[in-house]
Amino acid sequence: MTTARTGSMPMIFCLMMGSLDEVGAMIRLSFRRKNGLLRLAVAVFFIISSLLTGVFMTREAALITLQGQTMGTDYSVKYIDWADGRALPSPAAIKAQIERRLHEVNAEMSPYLPDSAISQFNQLRDDRWFLLPPDFATVLREAVALHEVTQGGLDVSLGALVNLWGFGPEPRRDSPPPPDAIAARTSGMGQFELAEESGMWFVRKHAPLLQLDLCAIAKGYGVDAVAGVLAAADIGDFLVEIGGELYGRGVNPQRQPWWVGVEHPLQRTQHVAVVALDGLALATSGDYRNFFVDDNGAMQSHVIDPRSGRPVRHDIASLSVLAPTAMRADGLATGLYALGAEAAWAVATQQDLAVCLVTRRDGDFHRILSPAFQAQLQFA
Repeated sequence: MTTARTGSMPMIFCLMMGSLDEVGAMIRLSFRRKNGLLRLAVAVFFIISSLLTGVFMTREAALITLQGQTMGTDYSVKYIDWADGRALPSPAAIKAQIERRLHEVNAEMSPYLPDSAISQFNQLRDDRWFLLPPDFATVLREAVALHEVTQGGLDVSLGALVNLWGFGPEPRRDSPPPPDAIAARTSGMGQFELAEESGMWFVRKHAPLLQLDLCAIAKGYGVDAVAGVLAAADIGDFLVEIGGELYGRGVNPQRQPWWVGVEHPLQRTQHVAVVALDGLALATSGDYRNFFVDDNGAMQSHVIDPRSGRPVRHDIASLSVLAPTAMRADGLATGLYALGAEAAWAVATQQDLAVCLVTRRDGDFHRILSPAFQAQLQFA
């Protein structure tokens, strides 16, 4: 037996059809106030000649749009049915397959389902070996690998802390937890062990109160799972989005790439970057996704710094990552965001990661692109 240890909106995707002069796609970050609380609404939207829903026809192809809900957010899938004589499954059949696959992922890794595999593991209070179902095993192994890549920034063993701060199944809160409670839930972090035997993977705790939380990476895995459904149906040109995490392959009906644009947080006419997703995924982490404002008026981000046990506080407004899989992009985005700008930049450049940082300085936003991300740009 081999072992490995580790320590410590609904959103619509962007789609461009035709040339960049004909259509733009962007991520708009807009502030609004409601009941005295500052909220950041994140909306990804299309700017096209007409709103694309259902089926968009050209002489050569049909653009099929499928939408639904999963993982506490929305998903959206666009794929091309070319007029080439192939008989693809019906859109209804494809959607049914997608929803079955997403149900499987949730059944293994949702902390909000009391009978999910991860909930069953988290409820254990001893060190017995727990057999991991296949999806859970894949995601946890990747999380362990990305823990090393991000120098501890991604730590999926902080589930107890996530819950304590009100960002998990436990009730939401309007004030920070007491320091002794934070210390108690930090003490067990990293105290788990992975093992493989005869092609099966097992995990066990070395701290009774340890809880795993894969939300920082499982949504990206859901995107990859949907992409797998489409590929298995012989669909080669598609764009998948779940809650803002995207994966694209092939081209759109005009045989142009699936261009995705990230807009400047304040200047709506300026893009941070525009990239083509063909065999690539894009994921973004930031303090605008999920937060609460405490009694002192301080915004508490849902991203917990594993080093302090507290929500991150730094000058990164958003951090985007391009990677071959959405799971990897998702995990890297969260892990690097937790580190802060300086450490994230050091990791990105040392490991040649495709990272786009948007930082706040002197009342303005500044873009920083790693060389690997710069190489993917259409324009900057």
